[in-house]
Amino acid sequence: MQLQLASVFFTFSLGTKTHYYGTTLLHGGAEYRATGRGFVVFHAKFAENYRLYSRSHFVKGIELMILLIVYEIFGQSYRGAIAYIFITFSMWFMVV
Repeated sequence: MQLQLASVFFTFSLGTKTHYYGTTLLHGGAEYRATGRGFVVFHAKFAENYRLYSRSHFVKGIELMILLIVYEIFGQSYRGAIAYIFITFSMWFMVV
């Protein structure tokens, strides 16, 4: 599973679900409307993916990166670089 980058897919998928659950809770409920279409896999351009996922993934990743950098600059609890890397490794994984 690690060779197929399943953890990256799971993180991306969970980010998508979390964003839309949060949006539904903040702005009102939504309901499923069946369209009758099947499962389709196709190649999408980066511009289209950015438009679809910018608020739910890219912007949140940039915000998390900024918070980690600010934590590195102003954080007093972990002085060593190795300790910082061990503590924030999973968060940097989510940024990437």
